[in-house]
Amino acid sequence: LPAATSQAELLDVVLRLNKDRTVHGILVQLPLPKQIDSVAILDAIHPLKDVDAFHPENVGLMLQGRPRYLPCTPAGVMRLLEVSGTKLAGAHAVVIGRSDIVGKPTVLQQPCHDVMPSTVKTRQSDHHQRSSAFSLVEMVSTIAVIGILTAIAVPSIGKIIGGSRKGVAENVVQTLNKATRQFGHSQWDLRTTANAASGGDELLLLRTLQWRDPNPSGELNPSGPFMKPDWNPTTSTSSEDYRAEWTGSSWRLAEPGAAGAGLKIIFDGSDLGTPYVHGAGFTPVGSR
Repeated sequence: LPAATSQAELLDVVLRLNKDRTVHGILVQLPLPKQIDSVAILDAIHPLKDVDAFHPENVGLMLQGRPRYLPCTPAGVMRLLEVSGTKLAGAHAVVIGRSDIVGKPTVLQQPCHDVMPSTVKTRQSDHHQRSSAFSLVEMVSTIAVIGILTAIAVPSIGKIIGGSRKGVAENVVQTLNKATRQFGHSQWDLRTTANAASGGDELLLLRTLQWRDPNPSGELNPSGPFMKPDWNPTTSTSSEDYRAEWTGSSWRLAEPGAAGAGLKIIFDGSDLGTPYVHGAGFTPVGSR
């Protein structure tokens, strides 16, 4: 719809979609132009089609702890906390911001996870912002896809708590192992002798997983890539780093304090974004 759309015109669209049985969900992109009352539009969406959970009925259900739908961003925050290994039960979470889109729904989800929430205004004084609780803003992360799973990065804060780092690293290794299995089903089993002194074999294996077979043998054999080609990690032998290490047939995580070489797992997203281009003469590991 054009920016000059009137409130009456947008209401007509919403009401028409409410009645359309082929439409199962309605999501209104906010903010709306200044001539339109957002509350009136959101209230007009049928509660069963309100996938953003902004309708008063759905907000009430969320408050009662029996949500029909969950707003996507707050639900994503809670999911990131879960997969990162952060222990929520008994925690005191500080939610910075109180918008209807993120702040308030995030607070409403906390009791379901046995978390005691507090809300801090974005312009609240430093005195009131000081707290021993962890801040959910520290965990609201940008997501960069590596294969199927994602790496969690917080570039604006530059830190992730220790448990979250380990969770991210474990997920990267799980993604590498899944890609390796998929490659084996489509091409051939990746089995090589591991070199504990160098990360060169790990990097070559990654490039193999990022490779696209120019001559696929059929539709039942996907040509790849099996890992997104825009992940460009360096290698590391430092016991201070998290590393994805190749064992000869699968990947394992080398945590800080452990010896070994492998792909260095970092948490600021700086190794993502530039697709790797395989040279014309690239030979994948174990090719036949």
